[in-house]
Amino acid sequence: MEHPFPFGILSVNVLGSFLIGFCWSLSEQFSFSSTMKLFLFTGFFGGFTTFSSFTLDTMNLMKTGDYKLAITNILASNILGLFAVLAGYFLGKHTAGMIK
Repeated sequence: MEHPFPFGILSVNVLGSFLIGFCWSLSEQFSFSSTMKLFLFTGFFGGFTTFSSFTLDTMNLMKTGDYKLAITNILASNILGLFAVLAGYFLGKHTAGMIK
């Protein structure tokens, strides 16, 4: 049985990465407390993103022999996630500069 590419999980993880980058920048600019950063980054965004679903989907793709899709999922999730964090960080810096 062939599994479709997990675009939903990829989208949620990239969006979560963007939001983490955005809030990371704001936390630096506005000196968020350690407790607030822990709540946001580990609690809220950790619950929002879906690493366990990503790994399950990737393993299911491998199990069914869809190795190209599995590798594509791994690369897309990591590369797009890193770019999303950077984009969020720089947009957050820009936004914070407008607010201050």
